[in-house]
Amino acid sequence: TISRRSKAAPISFGALENFSHTGFTAVRQTAGGPGRLTFRAPLLVLAETHRGPDSYSDWNVVYAVPTEPGRCRLLVRVVFEVSKLPIPLKWVLSFAFTK
Repeated sequence: TISRRSKAAPISFGALENFSHTGFTAVRQTAGGPGRLTFRAPLLVLAETHRGPDSYSDWNVVYAVPTEPGRCRLLVRVVFEVSKLPIPLKWVLSFAFTK
């Protein structure tokens, strides 16, 4: 979760697809809907959630950049399919990020 660390939990996903030294993909199910988890070695984790055919999708893009042995800096981008968001949320996000 983005907002509360106390809500963080392990990510469960199905069988790994295309597993190799360069990464893997896997189907996952969340409370928000079905999605896909992709890991591309060495830095990228991409979590997609598709919230239904008449709704929006979102992507959590995380880069784990090593800073020293045993530590890394996480760079996170959360991307929403704004054109399909429900109207109040669409207006809020459009206004907040167009100035």
